[in-house]
Amino acid sequence: MAAPHVSGIVALIMSKLKNDNKRQWSTSEIQSALITTANTFDLDGKPIFDEATLNSNANILQRGAGQVNATNAMDPGLVYNIEPNDYIAYLCGIFYNNSQTVQKFTKNNTQCTRSISGEQLNYPSIGISMNSRLARITVSRTVTNVGDAREIYNAKIVEPPNVKIDLSQYSLSFTRAEQQITYSITFTMKGAYPGFGVIQQGELSWVSNRHTVTSPIYIAF
Repeated sequence: MAAPHVSGIVALIMSKLKNDNKRQWSTSEIQSALITTANTFDLDGKPIFDEATLNSNANILQRGAGQVNATNAMDPGLVYNIEPNDYIAYLCGIFYNNSQTVQKFTKNNTQCTRSISGEQLNYPSIGISMNSRLARITVSRTVTNVGDAREIYNAKIVEPPNVKIDLSQYSLSFTRAEQQITYSITFTMKGAYPGFGVIQQGELSWVSNRHTVTSPIYIAF
């Protein structure tokens, strides 16, 4: 039943944008609104229950971003957008800039002029792999202001147990609608390597006096 519920909420978002005479968001921006405003607790204020393992606290792989919050998704404050060319750059990265292979997906004469790794896609959640040799990773994200014209957001970080998180800036100050700001996030392993196959989670929230925009963080060791 998740698909029809989410589809209905997407239709509500598009209808609200039209009624408010605002530009229609891209598919990525709508997805961002759903992810960054989702609830990680149930209606009783308890952690989402994982019925498969009977674990009262479902982890990020079991619950994803959480339960969709239709009201908040229609007013997310900030959104993350991904352009079609970004996905092409991602494919180029996967296939080592082999344009002929990428053309099988794009169905046109695409040439690989740029490549990025998956974690560098401007996705609203962040997933990275770390190991004893790759103990420091920096990714960047760009947010678009779809909230109040003037709004200030401050960072709130929940670090995974074995990872330190540093930001290039801890406050985002917007002065107009549709303004974009790019920031970087650096992940540094702390303490002993937790071991192959270990999964840890955290989150980065941008909080204003009206909005909370949360990016789930997934670390695979």
